[in-house]
Amino acid sequence: MNRMINYMFYPVQIILRLLDKSSMYVVVQASLGALVIVSLIAGALEYVAYPVFEQLASLVMILVCSYLVSVASSRIFAVHANHQSSIITGLIVFFLVSPSANIPELLQNGLIASV
Repeated sequence: MNRMINYMFYPVQIILRLLDKSSMYVVVQASLGALVIVSLIAGALEYVAYPVFEQLASLVMILVCSYLVSVASSRIFAVHANHQSSIITGLIVFFLVSPSANIPELLQNGLIASV
């Protein structure tokens, strides 16, 4: 009986071993990245109201602004920049704002990511 339970939970044990070897930054980045890919596929198949180009334009603007603010603030305060944290922040902000390819709205999304 005990052997059967071990076989049933073997896939779970593999996942837990992989998670134990990874930092939480990597796990969260991979999870949010997978959600971005799902969102882009849903946009391509027209399951969501936002086309792929608008999503990509907003994603790039948000990630660049988030990264640049992280680097600038780390230089101002003379501390080490945590690039993974800025990418995670950008990915979270991507899901909180409405994607757009319109320049004023892109700038607004960049400003939101910068704050």
